[in-house]
Amino acid sequence: SSKLYWESEFVHLIPAQYLTQDLVEFSIKPLKSFMRTRSTNATPYMLDLRPYANAMPEHPWIWGNWGEEMDEFSQSLTDGTFTSFGVGFEISGLIQLNGILGKQWLKSFVRENFPRESGLIQVPSKFHKIHILGGTVFVSEIGAKVAFLDLISADGTTLASIPWEYGSDVIDIFLAAEISKVLATRGKIAWKEEVRFRGVDKTVSIFQLEFVNPVIDQDIAFVRLRSGNHISSPFLLGLTLEP
Repeated sequence: SSKLYWESEFVHLIPAQYLTQDLVEFSIKPLKSFMRTRSTNATPYMLDLRPYANAMPEHPWIWGNWGEEMDEFSQSLTDGTFTSFGVGFEISGLIQLNGILGKQWLKSFVRENFPRESGLIQVPSKFHKIHILGGTVFVSEIGAKVAFLDLISADGTTLASIPWEYGSDVIDIFLAAEISKVLATRGKIAWKEEVRFRGVDKTVSIFQLEFVNPVIDQDIAFVRLRSGNHISSPFLLGLTLEP
């Protein structure tokens, strides 16, 4: 028994990324101990994703081995918040989801290492807009719905599902050079950073998405992020609602 966070977050499944020697030797503390305390600048509409996070942006959470983390992004969070296009987000860890089992070379990532959906994230009952900071890992076909943000009532009824469309909302985190050719409508680049990825210098990109609440006249108790039926594996860094 490792007595580490992967056993509580993933029951008896251990993400391959967190079994690398670097991370095993790094610390025996649980994941939540790496997260910042709640920012004093956070508002009730900047949702606290801390209880649902299963990875950290400064850890090598995609493939493993040091050199792929987003250190510059993490260092920019001096008070635990991040502002993009006038919208503030609180950042603690991140929620990484799995896509479906795909090509043989992807199995180390997608074989149930991360869950297919987040937990039920509690939200204020009324809000007008939804602002998302996140992205996706691995390429999918243009127009594929790689994730859904479900809006859920107190009794568990799904009131609406907002899709993330590949090529309009998000694109693979490592395809920064292709963004101008593909990303044409809703998604905005909130952050770019140069990293060393599998021995090659790459630019990683985080996206900001904005959606109008499609059921604004109904009381919403929870939101839930779940992956679509594609290899592309979505991740969530921040979620802010607008009254």
